[in-house]
Amino acid sequence: MSKKKLSKQQRKERRLKEIQKNISQNVLITADKTESTDIQNSLPIKQIKMDLVKNLLFTVFAVVLILIFKKTGYGFDEIKHLLRF
Repeated sequence: MSKKKLSKQQRKERRLKEIQKNISQNVLITADKTESTDIQNSLPIKQIKMDLVKNLLFTVFAVVLILIFKKTGYGFDEIKHLLRF
């Protein structure tokens, strides 16, 4: 074989070894995580759920605050006057 063919073959073998190594590492990582089943799209589901709950609570707080201001009749001028010292 010529040098060119040997170097191409060596490159292919090296790439195959790297791919096999990466696949075995990904399988070990996903075996540890019980939340995700897909190797390519492994997102921290627990963190996403916690962020969704925080956003929901903030939205509820904002709506309740707006309703309280409407019910009491407080407007921008009263709040501005209240914040002056």
